[in-house]
Amino acid sequence: MLSGEKAPKASLGGKAHKKPMKRGRKENDMQPLARTPLQLGNSIRERRRELGLTQEQLAAKAGVRQRTISDIERSASARFDTVLRALAALDLELVVRPRTKGSSQDIEKLF
Repeated sequence: MLSGEKAPKASLGGKAHKKPMKRGRKENDMQPLARTPLQLGNSIRERRRELGLTQEQLAAKAGVRQRTISDIERSASARFDTVLRALAALDLELVVRPRTKGSSQDIEKLF
């Protein structure tokens, strides 16, 4: 390395954040929480729109029909493996953890 050059920053893996986090907030505070089928459907719809995908495009990526994506977003019944395929197509993952103290009604107010 030549004098005056900065060493490249090392990464321990994972993706870099696009937006800096606000002070005092943890990363998990910024992630949507879904406790009901409606909340999960809203999160999927929001992510699909963030990525600029139509329901038809997401359906093609997930290998399902457009109607299935519509059903998931409206919280109609859908097979669990199909929901997981939609999440994967949106580059999302399901995390299972102990429930926090807020009620589902409290969380629903966020949407």
